[in-house]
Amino acid sequence: MKFIISEPEPVPLVADNPEFQEDGDLNGNEENNWIPMEWDRAAEEITWERLLGLDGSLKFIEHVFWVISLNTLFIIIFAYSPYHMGLWTLNITNLKHYASASHFEGLLTTLIGYCSVGCFFIFFHRIADFLGFQKAKRLLALGYIVVKVSMLSVVEIGVLPLVCGWWLDICSLAMFDATLKDRETSFVAAPGTSIFIHWLIGMVYVYYFASFVLLLREILRPGVLWFLRNFNDPDFSPIQEMIHSPILEHIRKLLISAVIFGSAVLMMLWLPIRILKWLLPNFLPYTVYLNNEAQVNELSLELMLLQVILPALLEQSHTRIWLKGLLRNWCRAISWLLGIHSYLLGDTDSSDNREQNDQDDVDANQQDGGLGAAHQALFMMEPPSGELRKEGF
Repeated sequence: MKFIISEPEPVPLVADNPEFQEDGDLNGNEENNWIPMEWDRAAEEITWERLLGLDGSLKFIEHVFWVISLNTLFIIIFAYSPYHMGLWTLNITNLKHYASASHFEGLLTTLIGYCSVGCFFIFFHRIADFLGFQKAKRLLALGYIVVKVSMLSVVEIGVLPLVCGWWLDICSLAMFDATLKDRETSFVAAPGTSIFIHWLIGMVYVYYFASFVLLLREILRPGVLWFLRNFNDPDFSPIQEMIHSPILEHIRKLLISAVIFGSAVLMMLWLPIRILKWLLPNFLPYTVYLNNEAQVNELSLELMLLQVILPALLEQSHTRIWLKGLLRNWCRAISWLLGIHSYLLGDTDSSDNREQNDQDDVDANQQDGGLGAAHQALFMMEPPSGELRKEGF
């Protein structure tokens, strides 16, 4: 008699659930498809050839050709041509020696070249308009707008703060016992550093002057400072203004800004120094003597005052509140002395009456049902159907 013993079927470790089966297959496939060479490639050293694609293919050579061509074209159009145009203009007008004496001959020649290019654009635009060439007229107008916006940006961001910085330095010479000869010597010794420091001081002065104007707008009646730009206006766009306004209008605004900035420096710096020297002759000049080897001059002290002390004071909320209250009281006193209270500050009586009427309405609502009843009434109010449709309900 023979007994046949059959082996039991192996029980699968994974249940009949297809999700677990798929997971197992995926893990198995990942293990089977693992290639050690890929991990070896990841550990290779990254070179400039692999990073920039310096493989020598025709596609890469084409990209290099376009990059070099566009950079060359950009340099020729925006640097080489304006420089030679400015050099030609200086040679015609016999002003080349003045540009050479400025220690910034290249920059000044390029700026003069841009001005000459703008004048040529205007001249040829008039000719194209006279001959009826509309496409040429549009292209010339576009080029003139680009040159005009660029030059106005350079003047407002570079030249105007630089002039303000030099004017601040000139008006404060008596405070530091310095002369114009000393400033000329420092400029000849380091022209780039001198220009940068004066530009930085002028830029900080323009920034704080704009902050002071914004603070005055909060105190004075709306419309009093109509001749100054309102930087908080959402419709204010300096680029759009440069594009649409004529060049003579921009020149007039720049002259007005220069006069306002210069007058403010005279009133706030030069005049107090003169009064202080007349009242206390031995108080000025302001000098610093140090026992160590660190070189600290008056320009570094001005930068410390403008960059460290003033921002730390103005960032404090109570300092701003005190300054605003001081300005409000000063404006009230001056307006009462000159008899222009309603023009300068507005009708404060009517505003006080309006606030009193609003307070009376609030008191009446509280007497009717209290604050809780008012909130309940607002909660039970149904909004208009248009607002519901706008919100998507």
